Amino acid sequence: MKCFLSLILGTAALLLSAAETGKPQPRLQVAKWYYNTSVPTGALECSVIFDLTAANSQEMLRMLETLQEEFRVPIQAVMVNGRHQADAFASGTGPYSIGLAADDNLKTRNSLAETVSLFPYAVLSKDGTVVWSGDPTELDSVIEQVKADKFSLSRQKKVEELRKELQMAIQSGLAQVVSSTADRILKEAPADRIAIQAKLMALSASGRNAEIPEFIRKVCRENPQDLRLRVMQLDLLLREGKAEDFVLAVQDFDKIFAKPDPRLVRPVAYIVENAPYGRLMPDLVMTLARRAYDSVKNNPKNLTYAIACETLARVHAEQGDFAAAVKLQQTALPFRLKTPQEKAAKDRLLYYQALQKNRQ
Repeated sequence: MKCFLSLILGTAALLLSAAETGKPQPRLQVAKWYYNTSVPTGALECSVIFDLTAANSQEMLRMLETLQEEFRVPIQAVMVNGRHQADAFASGTGPYSIGLAADDNLKTRNSLAETVSLFPYAVLSKDGTVVWSGDPTELDSVIEQVKADKFSLSRQKKVEELRKELQMAIQSGLAQVVSSTADRILKEAPADRIAIQAKLMALSASGRNAEIPEFIRKVCRENPQDLRLRVMQLDLLLREGKAEDFVLAVQDFDKIFAKPDPRLVRPVAYIVENAPYGRLMPDLVMTLARRAYDSVKNNPKNLTYAIACETLARVHAEQGDFAAAVKLQQTALPFRLKTPQEKAAKDRLLYYQALQKNRQ
């Protein structure tokens, strides 16, 4: 979870869309499938193109697994790298419950994202027609809107037109134009990650770093229920060394997300694992961890439940209830078996058991 935010910031693609909204989605052309999606094809389907050498590629794929499980939308990820690299990545980081494939001499990259310069890049289609394209970290919100028939195709087309202007501004190195174009996109789509990333780049390039925290606060105010933006804000405060502001932001997080909600599990895990030692009061940390756990305790069948158990276990251990920590970590462990997180989960359990033994 420590890289949760860098996934948001580091992978936001500044791009000119190739898969056009309202047009049929191009067929994936792959050289090899390593894993197939565990969800049957339905009305909605998502394809993600990514560069495995980019930071946090594996964590991005795990995030996609969670989204696929939550929304029951099949997701297929295609690596744009060579077969040798793709083979090594798949065998070294798998297995995955989403589809994972190697591109066929860039055929998929060229058909879905010919003019895209940075990855990952996601394309969501409904009944075979593209309805959205952009950064994968926006998928949860977009899928919810599409499923509820609240997604605006006309607005998406406006955003895509503005992205063309944004791309030209970026290529020209015009920070002021990048900033103003990003603002125009955010008026249409207040949570657009590409525009947010472009704005951050423009502020940094023009020596206006001091304005970044207020910009992020403004984005959060305009998108109060967007959990990923909240985590973006928290991570920014930590990286800037603003511990007191971090505490205030977590307190605000607690007030806004005051009821159990499965979406809280990963953000709360991020807070618990990254908060500066001794800064957050024990009652607040326990409240958040318990709230996240309560939101999924009646559905103990997936990785989200395991993460909630591990987070609450850590809080119990930090607050001296080692028996509860051991029990929760034991509950989470079966979900980690045969995954890259298995050793870490076992090591954490051994640690809690040692703490319990030393107490006796």
